[in-house]
Amino acid sequence: MLRLGARPPQRLEQASALDVQIGGTEANVAAACARLGLRTAVISALPSDHAWGDRTVRELSGHGVDCRGVLRRPGQRMGLYFIEYGVAPRPVRILYDRRDSAFSRLVADEVDWALVRGARLVHLTGVTAALGDNLREVVRRAVAEASGANVPMSFDVNYRSRLWSPKEARDFLTEVLPRVRYLFIGADDAATVFELDGAPERVLQACARSRPPPPSR
Repeated sequence: MLRLGARPPQRLEQASALDVQIGGTEANVAAACARLGLRTAVISALPSDHAWGDRTVRELSGHGVDCRGVLRRPGQRMGLYFIEYGVAPRPVRILYDRRDSAFSRLVADEVDWALVRGARLVHLTGVTAALGDNLREVVRRAVAEASGANVPMSFDVNYRSRLWSPKEARDFLTEVLPRVRYLFIGADDAATVFELDGAPERVLQACARSRPPPPSR
């Protein structure tokens, strides 16, 4: 996604210029790992006839991220989000404009799953699954492909209330999490999605107990 930020202490409605950056939960992880010396790749979709799509690939590649799994599509758009940095007592404010982006239209049959089967680790997040039924199928397929190839998976719940309800998130996550080796979940997300609170150890134990058993092969 394109991240367009108002310069502090301006509010979005006051700004005459916005700072442009490339953002995205999974892309941030891939870029950070690449900067630490690991080999990383991303699977995504971007416009092909679009300067911002070109810039995104160029920036990710510049960090060392392999972009062979990024589909380029003509006539489509890139998701945007606008950020207004908080100045006490005002909190950070984020506005999303991501409907019908190239990535939101991605379907499982378009993905080169060899990238997943050949990975040492696959990282997924709840943000992707929250974007629609087609992307939930992409996540399901990623989980199936990784599991079939004995590739371990990490999953960041990263719940977004503007994208889906706690029940929708819980129903989907309880389906895929039994196959996940590394789970990232904050206290707020554990309370909102799984209705679990208390000490971190108790929350983790409850997460483990509440998982349904993985499907038999």
